[in-house]
Formats: sequence, C-alpha cells, structure tokens
Amino acid sequence: MLQVGNMNRLARFTRLGKIYKVVKIVRLARLIKTVKVRTKTSKSLIEILKISAGIERVIMMILTFMVL
Repeated sequence: MLQVGNMNRLARFTRLGKIYKVVKIVRLARLIKTVKVRTKTSKSLIEILKISAGIERVIMMILTFMVL
C-alpha cells in the first residue's frame, strides 16, 4: 500500500506542477513587458520618422526576424 516514502514522492511531484505554472506565468510576464517596450519604441520611432503603416510593418517584421 502507500508508505510514507511514497507519499513524500507524490507530494514532491505535485509541487513540480505548481513550479511549472509559476515559471510559465513569469515567462508570460517577461514577454508582455518586452512587447510593451517594443510598442513604446516603435511609436516614438514612427512619430519621429513619420512613416506610413505599410513601411512600418515591413520594418517591424525585419527587426523581428533579426532578433530571432
């Protein structure tokens, strides 16, 4: 049947799921923060350069592929 050692392993295993969820939330928060910074940067750049929407999309696509 279930022994104390098995219960400890089960408790550790359930903690892994919680840690995984926390890691996913932290990654999502970092991604949202990065997107906000990029949005602010692109808005200021567009205002300075007065670029049309089509050219803006092409530039952002090129920058995105360069970062990846």
